[in-house]
Amino acid sequence: MRRSGSQKRYNEEGVASSTEYILLLGVSTMIFTAICIGVNSFENTASSDSSYASATRIAAYVSDLISDAVLCAGEDNGEMSVEIELPERINGMTYMVYPSEDGKRILVRINSPGLEKEYGYPLITASDSLKLSGSVISYPKGHMIRIDPAAGSVTIS
Repeated sequence: MRRSGSQKRYNEEGVASSTEYILLLGVSTMIFTAICIGVNSFENTASSDSSYASATRIAAYVSDLISDAVLCAGEDNGEMSVEIELPERINGMTYMVYPSEDGKRILVRINSPGLEKEYGYPLITASDSLKLSGSVISYPKGHMIRIDPAAGSVTIS
């Protein structure tokens, strides 16, 4: 049986409308954005964790050096200097080591454009009357801790 010419049927198989293209583009963009945000978030977290671990380790090292040097200087009752061996950078960033205002902690401040974080470690010494002063910038090398038991002072330089 023949169909009349007025009743034509079109085969629309495989033809996408512009709405489907727009939806596909939108979903693809959202997936790409989510992946980029996830990677960036992971990078920031890993860098932050690494900075925390390194800065705390450096603060603990300086704190231990000061504690040991104070004990040795107290036994000898003379001035003493101890050389500090510190890495030049933490995650590619310079840093500064200095005592807190109350003298109970050693602080490490990481200097980075747009990001300054401070980490600390307690300073445990036999004497609570020590006066801590000075600071150390990570680069260049050649830092010292000077202890004067007579004056009760510790200087980081």
